[in-house]
Amino acid sequence: MLTSAHVAGAFGTRVKVFHPGGTDAAGGRVVWSGTPGGRDDAALVLAGDSPHWQPPGSPVRWGRAVTDRPAIPCETWGTPDIAQRPGRAVEAEQLRGRLNPGTGFVGNQHVVDLDQPPPVWQADGASPFAGMSRAAVFCDRLLTGVVASDRAHSGHGRLNAVPAYVLHHDPAFRAALAEWDVGPSGGLQAVEFQDLADRAQDPDHARRLPSPAALLQARHQIVPFHGRHGLLTELTAWCRLGGFGAWLLHGPGGQGKTRLAHHLAHQLGADGWAVLWPRATASPQELRVLRHAARPLLVVLDYAESRADQIAALVEAAADHHANTPLKLLLLARTDGDGWQHATTATSLAEDYLGAARIRLLTPLDDTPTNRDDQYREAAQALAGTLPHVEGLPARDWPALARTLRPHRLGGDTYGNALTLHMTALADLLDTAEPRPPERDRPIERGAVGQEADFVEDRLLTHERRHWRQTVRTTAPALSLTTL
Repeated sequence: MLTSAHVAGAFGTRVKVFHPGGTDAAGGRVVWSGTPGGRDDAALVLAGDSPHWQPPGSPVRWGRAVTDRPAIPCETWGTPDIAQRPGRAVEAEQLRGRLNPGTGFVGNQHVVDLDQPPPVWQADGASPFAGMSRAAVFCDRLLTGVVASDRAHSGHGRLNAVPAYVLHHDPAFRAALAEWDVGPSGGLQAVEFQDLADRAQDPDHARRLPSPAALLQARHQIVPFHGRHGLLTELTAWCRLGGFGAWLLHGPGGQGKTRLAHHLAHQLGADGWAVLWPRATASPQELRVLRHAARPLLVVLDYAESRADQIAALVEAAADHHANTPLKLLLLARTDGDGWQHATTATSLAEDYLGAARIRLLTPLDDTPTNRDDQYREAAQALAGTLPHVEGLPARDWPALARTLRPHRLGGDTYGNALTLHMTALADLLDTAEPRPPERDRPIERGAVGQEADFVEDRLLTHERRHWRQTVRTTAPALSLTTL
């Protein structure tokens, strides 16, 4: 629970937490606290297990303003004094307002200009919004700050708020979030660009794992990153150059392009960058708003060979960008063929901005089988550590099963593909754990060198079908027949 330091107290303080309208409170403990009255006036409270406290059903998504454009819509819920009536339950107040990133930026503070007229308040020296501090400030879906106080000399028309980026700048705050797995996986998201984002690439969206195959999605980053550190260093240095830059990274599917991009995005996000994976349906007109970016921004475009119109719009946004901060375009594609040639020559502007783009073929992690056994074991252990979190999967000692696996013949060229190697490790784990399936579901037997890799998708599909059938059997409501 996010609250204010001046409300919750110092680290270790025992508190009570409640929902407005609830009948009782639950116990809690302060696990991180900033400075009461300071620019990090916030605290984190860990609520204990209690029937009186219902935790959120989905992860909180954190955000920050990344442009200097005024009047960003926001809202907050709290329990200010003006909403309270003697003898009645604690009442809530929902306030709408506008956030102007330039107001208070020197002091690393947000100021919310309230949309509704200031309340009429007769209490001398008191604020009608006393009790509003500790309320979360959301810009649409993103948690952007926490209310700290009624702003002085504003006639009760403005609220001071502690920005989320101030809190995330503190390593102790990030460590507290990480301990309970409630922090952002890839840095704070761009408030102004959130409607452009591809949720399928958002590591904080739907962290649930509905089936074993979900572990292979690059955004989850289950298998540890390795083998690309030289290229990662080069990409990071390229981002630090400032200004605009484009990089085309191409290679066959499953080679690790998306995984590398997510790892780069994670590192940059932790360093204050905004990262955007635009959705495929974003219109060129929508994408041109990126020209307003006032913070370092990395735009990752997957399947770039099929998104020529979006590339053209991003080039136009770059041409109108003030260039005081980096704006980098990382394009992921299967090939650097006709699609790329068309994109770079579509207009004179594209020629100017993409003509100097860096182009790199992403080669296999290891083009020899020498280290594949180690990579296989590493993938198996990582997948085994996460399989217990797959919804509906029978409980097993997956790490112990992973230790029993023996890499089979990994010498075929197909195993040079990172995804194929990880799929094989996952399929082997599931084959080891599950009893031999009936004839109609039986996986194709392993054959000569390299042939197993050709059938690994069939083996995984067998387990996926079985998993979903079991899920339907255990979650579908019981059916009853009534004779009419």
